[in-house]
Amino acid sequence: MKEKHNLIVNEIVNQFRTLTKQTKRNSEKMLFELINSNSVLELKELLIAIDSVFDECPNCFYFLVNGYCESCMNEKRNSKKICVVSTILDAKNIIDKDVFDGVFHVIKGEIDINKNLGASELKIGELFDRIKDSDKVEVIVALNATFKGEITSNYLIQELLARHIKVSRLARGIPFGGMVNYVDKETIKNALKNRDKF
Repeated sequence: MKEKHNLIVNEIVNQFRTLTKQTKRNSEKMLFELINSNSVLELKELLIAIDSVFDECPNCFYFLVNGYCESCMNEKRNSKKICVVSTILDAKNIIDKDVFDGVFHVIKGEIDINKNLGASELKIGELFDRIKDSDKVEVIVALNATFKGEITSNYLIQELLARHIKVSRLARGIPFGGMVNYVDKETIKNALKNRDKF
């Protein structure tokens, strides 16, 4: 019985880890806090609400709210300027700071050799498809200033230049190791304004 009990707990904890990218310890803590607070029903209702309201934009991979994408569907945004970011949170951070008037493309991660995560596992091919028939587009690479971010940025820049696409990347105002979704408004504003062109 103990083994069966632990098996069920471990299965749920592993689901939490997969979904939230948390450690096993933090995932266990979340599970038992839910059990202790009797909040399972509230969580279920919240998840149903999220499922009915939110979705992923099939064009830029930002999120839809009741079918509306702030990146793609806002007519005030310049569709000729595409800012490439790693995650939805990165795009949201830039949108919330109101420092960029273009659109976004979320590649959903970064190249990670250790995890066998290559360019084909990211939404990079979709970016190339999106811009192949576009005229006078500038792609701004705005990935994290980390080792994986640098590898991915360099790959993107080389591929975009080979396709004769105007490309730039955030200026070096973001310190190495810096994450885009944590950068303050002035830093991201200056990094975009003074972006390096290739």
